[in-house]
Amino acid sequence: MGEVGVRDVLLERAGALAVLLEAVSEAVAGRGRVVLVRGEAGMGKSSLLRVFREGLPAGLRVLYGACEDLVTARPYGPLRDAVTGTGGPLDLALAAGGGDGVFEAAVAELRGPRPTVLMVEDLHWADDATLDVLGHLARRVGTYPRSWWSPFATAALQPGIGWSAGSALGRFGRCCCGRCR
Repeated sequence: MGEVGVRDVLLERAGALAVLLEAVSEAVAGRGRVVLVRGEAGMGKSSLLRVFREGLPAGLRVLYGACEDLVTARPYGPLRDAVTGTGGPLDLALAAGGGDGVFEAAVAELRGPRPTVLMVEDLHWADDATLDVLGHLARRVGTYPRSWWSPFATAALQPGIGWSAGSALGRFGRCCCGRCR
């Protein structure tokens, strides 16, 4: 995978960045991966993923969504943000009202012809429907050719704040920060 030219900007994040880039290499080779970036507030997770995203090679499809902490979580909110306007199967399923078809549509979205990076920021604020879909995807990620996604949760290591989101998805993926339990 390519070099990210900002190592001097991110202190003590070379190892985490290497794990992320390795996961993309694996996905491009046809072995889908899940990577969970989690830790205490202010440790640089958002900065890490921003730098990672900026350094991705051309040709990768990047779907990005974020969860909100100051408003009631919308059903499938970060997934809607990630796919709205793409015209893909998940976009169409969500526009049609969601329901059970969202699971199959999410799988179809990641089985597309191009390698896909799905990033969900602040996962600990996610609604239950989003967590259900991400868990469904995580259990099947190894079957998706050329797909990879990275959910990450700010403050997920603080008990009581999003602990279930981190725990539910953490068992499916690899942690790049070295602090996941």
